[in-house]
Amino acid sequence: MAEMDWARPLPAAPPRELPAWLRGFAARFLDWEDWLTLTLMAGAILSVSVTLETGGWSRNMPAITLVALLGAVTALVLTRLRMPALLAWPATIAIGGGVVFWQTLLMVGPGSLEQRLDAVYYRFDAWLNAAFNGLVNNDPLPLHVLTLGVTWLGVTFFSWGVFRWHNAWLGLIPGGLALFVDLAYVGDDLSGSFLLFSFFGFLLVMRTNLTAKIARWRAEGTDYPPMISLTFLNFATWVLL
Repeated sequence: MAEMDWARPLPAAPPRELPAWLRGFAARFLDWEDWLTLTLMAGAILSVSVTLETGGWSRNMPAITLVALLGAVTALVLTRLRMPALLAWPATIAIGGGVVFWQTLLMVGPGSLEQRLDAVYYRFDAWLNAAFNGLVNNDPLPLHVLTLGVTWLGVTFFSWGVFRWHNAWLGLIPGGLALFVDLAYVGDDLSGSFLLFSFFGFLLVMRTNLTAKIARWRAEGTDYPPMISLTFLNFATWVLL
């Protein structure tokens, strides 16, 4: 029997490659650049939504924060699916309708699904009857449903502008107006909210300017430092402070 060469190292096993579909999924939905942008967006959104939710526009305000965050994540997923706008926007509205309907059923109180649907119907019917006949109806449900619907549409449009068009102003301007209306008509103390909104809004504007350049560099095949986003965020934070 031939002698074995015990000093010779064993050949290394070839590295296992991930399936193509899994690599594509990771590249599209697990890009840390997108999640960094989403974190800054969430900071700007929360500085407005939490203020409106706790500001006392009406009693028992709906879950504006939850709906806003769900809208931001939904818009991120739809933009990364690269769907045409003619399909993406109806899908956004359909998902938002489902979320608002779910929250509406929670707001009408306990009971079976049939009982909750009846409660929604009769409360909206009474409100519309009062509105068109000069009567008074103090039911806050229609206002809450409208608030959730506007929140969903505003946040998804904001997210679409950030992730697809690299433009943060489409959502920052309406968010600032919402805080101004709350300050002017409700009279809440919004010094902390304005400070947080300005902080995250400034960083998000700087961030979208960089992401627009990164998208152009990737399309042109231009190399750039892998940690340029964190470096840029660090410098922008110090400039703001």
